[in-house]
Amino acid sequence: MFNILDLKAERVLIKLDPDRPVTNGLRELIKSLTSRMLVIGGTQNVTIGNSYRLFELIRSLGYEGIVLQELSSPDAIILEADGYFLPVVLNTDNLYWLRDAHLSAIREYGKYIPWDRILIEGYLVCNPLSAVSKVTGANSPTAAEAVSYLELAEKIYNMPIFYLEYSGRYGDRRLVQAVSKAKENSHLIYGGGIETIEQAEEMLDIVDTIVIGNLAHEAPMELKKIINHFAL
Repeated sequence: MFNILDLKAERVLIKLDPDRPVTNGLRELIKSLTSRMLVIGGTQNVTIGNSYRLFELIRSLGYEGIVLQELSSPDAIILEADGYFLPVVLNTDNLYWLRDAHLSAIREYGKYIPWDRILIEGYLVCNPLSAVSKVTGANSPTAAEAVSYLELAEKIYNMPIFYLEYSGRYGDRRLVQAVSKAKENSHLIYGGGIETIEQAEEMLDIVDTIVIGNLAHEAPMELKKIINHFAL
């Protein structure tokens, strides 16, 4: 059964978007993976159809590790996934992404929700130009504000994961470092704009886990170099 300990063992997570095409290069990358965990998730046009197609493709290519789904819609849940990330967008004034979407799902599916396979993410959107920022109405935080959101997630909401999402843009090292220094119990994840071994190393010196998504779709062989470098 997937749990937080499985995540703590992973330094690099590959995140695949069901709304993006799977190239031959990405297929070869998936076939070669020996890492213990993959994530399926995206922001726009995520459906039950394209989510299942991606999940089934991953399995058909021989990947035997844990496959997680980062939930963005209750209508696109992969029942066969090994576990789920449930993001709660903290830096938005839109209650739908902070509370109402989750309440709606609980009211409709409450008795069927496998809580033992779900990890809650305190989700901080840090790139104002990203699709996720536009969809959720997130406010771009300063370093001091990011630390305050971390404390909210840790000390009030007791969220096991704090996720700094730069979504396509390489992040502000000072902000990431400020959050890292302030955290106590959270598993700190960074995602956004990692394209080189040097960038991966820089963020892994600060956070617990990095997420690489765009590179998997756009330059899978470059991602393979990062994977090989860290012997994943």
